[in-house]
Amino acid sequence: MDIYGTVDNYMELIMQFNVLIMLGIDFPLAFLLGFIWDIADLRSEKSNLMKTIQRPVPCTVTSIGIFNDILELGVYISILFNSAVVSFQFHALSITHGKIENVDGFFLFLILIVTNFVLTFVLSEVFVDIPDRLREIFLRQKYLMKSTIEIYKKVKETKEELESNPIEMDEFEIYE
Repeated sequence: MDIYGTVDNYMELIMQFNVLIMLGIDFPLAFLLGFIWDIADLRSEKSNLMKTIQRPVPCTVTSIGIFNDILELGVYISILFNSAVVSFQFHALSITHGKIENVDGFFLFLILIVTNFVLTFVLSEVFVDIPDRLREIFLRQKYLMKSTIEIYKKVKETKEELESNPIEMDEFEIYE
């Protein structure tokens, strides 16, 4: 159950991000309007948290979950959309002004898509989500937790075996 509206806040930010990256090329003033909207939203959320609702209880999370995948999908769709807009506007301008006659809009579209996807892939490989050292720490922590649980199970099984055999327990001086 979402008590504090966290999912709604994420959805609002993701929708704004996706609209800006897809339509910002046609209306560049949208970025300034989005920034002003974010400042106003920040102020309203601040007053809402301070005066209306209880302070959220902090909890540890490792990522933003499904919202990361939604953002990535929005980036890929915006690559397609913006490449199409740029290539076909360039083609239309070249035809109307007569400067470049042999420019095919679809060929330019394909060049832009391939270039953008290759650049996106290279950047995602260079700037990974989790640094290598942090990944090693997570793997070590997972190993330690697993080994601790296994040791605890063995100790518990040994203790249960000793308690289930009262005859054997009489042999030890501690239990007399």
